[in-house]
Amino acid sequence: TSGKSRFLNNNKLIQFETQGSLVKAGDFTLKGESRPDTGQINLAVSGNKIGAAELGRLIQLPLLLQAGLVDGNLDISIAKDKPLTFSGTATLNQVTARLAQLPQPFSQTNGQLRFKGTQVQLEKVTTLFGKVPAVANGTIDTQADINLTAQTKPVDLPKILQAFNFPKLPIPVLAEVQTALQVTGQLAKPIVSGQVKTTKVAQVDRLNLQNDSATFRLVDSKITIINILA
Repeated sequence: TSGKSRFLNNNKLIQFETQGSLVKAGDFTLKGESRPDTGQINLAVSGNKIGAAELGRLIQLPLLLQAGLVDGNLDISIAKDKPLTFSGTATLNQVTARLAQLPQPFSQTNGQLRFKGTQVQLEKVTTLFGKVPAVANGTIDTQADINLTAQTKPVDLPKILQAFNFPKLPIPVLAEVQTALQVTGQLAKPIVSGQVKTTKVAQVDRLNLQNDSATFRLVDSKITIINILA
């Protein structure tokens, strides 16, 4: 790591620049200025192949970032008695993340995050939930709430049952299903709900059924089926 700094206006303004490599992964460049009398700090951070866990330590997210790499350019504003605010983008590359309320992690996550103020926006982020491919969109506000949606691709029913730790069905069922998942509510305790619906005619024991759906909700990592339509 190398850097330099300049003290201006009788040390009322400090400008600095540094660049280097992190111990685990990634290179970064940091430029900024600080005003000690007000506590205001403005930073411009550029990172290449930074470990995803490093980003998780910088920004409060309900998702635990466990593995993968991130490229990005962020402007960060730090003010006394105010939350961090951000501006810029970050690109996820094969990231693994976990939401405590869900039984499986999100793996092989790729896509873009857009930062504005205290909000982080997901834009068509692709991921695997268990063995189920999905696309996620929505917004996380680091000082307020979360509003995310994830739409899975049509898959065989056993993959969905396994991903959500649903109990094994007591009768034979052949079905292709799609799941719409929602994560809403307070950042510290988000609410997870969703709907599973068939995309083709389903065979339940000896019956052929169409347009079946089930609504569920996750509370304290336990799944409750709210409504079933057949």
